[in-house]
Amino acid sequence: MKGPKRVFASLVVVSAVLVQGCSGDDNEDYALDTNEAGQLKVMYVDEDTFNQQYGNAFNLKYPNIEIEVVAAQPDLIEKENPDVILMNTVTQYSELVEKGTLLDLEPMLVEEDFKSADLLAASLQLLREQGSGKLFGISPYFSANALYYNKDLFDKFKVPLPTERMTWPEVIELAKRFPTTGSEEERVYGFTMDDHLSSLGFTIGDTTGFRYTDAFGKKVTIQTDGWKQAFGMAVDAQKSGAFYFPGDLDYSQLSFDEYLNADLFFSGKAAMTLKGTSYAGTMKVYATLGKKPINWGWLTEPYDPANPDVSSSFALTEIYGVNANSANKKAAWQLVKDINGDVAAKLLSKTNNGNLMTRTQYNTSNDGVNYDPFYTLQPRGQSVHMHTLSDFNRSFRQLTGKELQAVVSGSKSLDEAMTSIQNEGQLELDRTNKQLAEAEKTE
Repeated sequence: MKGPKRVFASLVVVSAVLVQGCSGDDNEDYALDTNEAGQLKVMYVDEDTFNQQYGNAFNLKYPNIEIEVVAAQPDLIEKENPDVILMNTVTQYSELVEKGTLLDLEPMLVEEDFKSADLLAASLQLLREQGSGKLFGISPYFSANALYYNKDLFDKFKVPLPTERMTWPEVIELAKRFPTTGSEEERVYGFTMDDHLSSLGFTIGDTTGFRYTDAFGKKVTIQTDGWKQAFGMAVDAQKSGAFYFPGDLDYSQLSFDEYLNADLFFSGKAAMTLKGTSYAGTMKVYATLGKKPINWGWLTEPYDPANPDVSSSFALTEIYGVNANSANKKAAWQLVKDINGDVAAKLLSKTNNGNLMTRTQYNTSNDGVNYDPFYTLQPRGQSVHMHTLSDFNRSFRQLTGKELQAVVSGSKSLDEAMTSIQNEGQLELDRTNKQLAEAEKTE
């Protein structure tokens, strides 16, 4: 596995050399002397965490560089004009690339001490795809959804463990093998998932690459055979009694103990769940609370047989870039390089919060958890227009959930529900786009 990965990464570096040779900035020298003085303004969540993670180590190397940490909020970039920009989503990254805000970081990949061949090639691929073919940011972490399973429940009910490379129909059928009898206090579920029944339907559709609007976010495209099949599977899963969906439960309003009790996987009442890889960090915290530890394992998320290595949930959770208008590009360049460097990855791996590191050799575990399957994932290209439709996305999913529950109860057929989702969804999308257009006029 590591051989092909390194070969691919090497090809990435070769392409970076070629790009650098064709760049107008090929003579730019960003080497920073340890005695150089200057000031850096850095976007981050908070100053204390930044210093613990990166700032203190940087100041030891470059004691004359003063660092000011400002809030990591996209709307503050023009006001604060930070030298180093933190982007929490690929969408935000692509927006700043389009505006010309970020400096081209391709030359960083060919700096020998950066060891770019060790970086997960898929992370660079995604950033280039959203950067018009160039690299304007680098991320030390990546995440994806994982299928978590409770080994003890599988053993107790004599159900075979899930295996790598399962499709959604296979996962659903496996969950149905768990009993559906007993009181709510005592019974277990084969599968639990956050939010509504519609979450399962949308996740199945996302796995196959379906989109519920066109690329421009103007037309709802839900009334297709593919989406009907995805929602049909979700309805069938709910009817089986083996699946649990908490509905409108707002986890952000719960205390940690309340969260643990509300999460059926934590409570040992669900055999499987679909969560991000960072959920593993919460599992480790849970194990330190003096409660019965869960004997768990994980696998990559259910896959699309037509695209076995593609993940619809692959995400970069921290992307760092250099402001193209920075007055101290050399120091900003060095800080971004250090944040994404080999030394930082080695240190942070000892206190990792569950996110997977793009320097994958440091994804180590003492509890037998296997990280290797996640290294083969490739990101699925996504529309950059959907981020402006967050209000629509939320209301559309609620609408879909209501319609699918009507199918479960028998008050509507699936065809009738699909028609309602399409028509009412289009009305909602039209309203959203109208509001966005009016807002742009007033800016």
